[in-house]
Amino acid sequence: MTSPRPADPLLNAARIITYIALGVVALAMVALVLVSGAMSTFGRDELIAEMAKVGAPFALVWELGLAMILMFVLIGLAMTFLRTLLGIINSVGDGEPFHPGNAKRLSKMGWLVLAGQVITIPLAGISRHFAPYAERSGHDIDFGFGLDLGSILLILILFILARVFRKGAEMQEELEGTV
Repeated sequence: MTSPRPADPLLNAARIITYIALGVVALAMVALVLVSGAMSTFGRDELIAEMAKVGAPFALVWELGLAMILMFVLIGLAMTFLRTLLGIINSVGDGEPFHPGNAKRLSKMGWLVLAGQVITIPLAGISRHFAPYAERSGHDIDFGFGLDLGSILLILILFILARVFRKGAEMQEELEGTV
């Protein structure tokens, strides 16, 4: 058991920012539920009429539904990512940065970001297909989905850090075994 450590301002800031981000992601989920619920019930006829007015094919309604589902998945991935990050922050705060669980957490975070990048590919296609019809209706919509070099770099960093933490945990176990 480790002794309690003094408050670390960096870890406290990271914890606070992560909780704020979790709140923002939760609000995004609520907003998406409300918008998709309104679009599929109250606003469905108006949406279909507006789409027909600008010459959009009816299949675009299904594409929008798929986009909503994919955005739910992205938000779920973001929520899981942040909760996993919080686990790392807490273990570091407990004085156990090379806990074997942190290597697993970092690897999980890498897979979550990779899954998010894969999901953005169909979202980018739907966004590009939807954009001309949105323009015709007087809306300038750019969802900004697609592959992101920064996210790809983050994926690589997370997987490399997972290996570093795995090796650090092994070394720590060896050190504790020799003491």
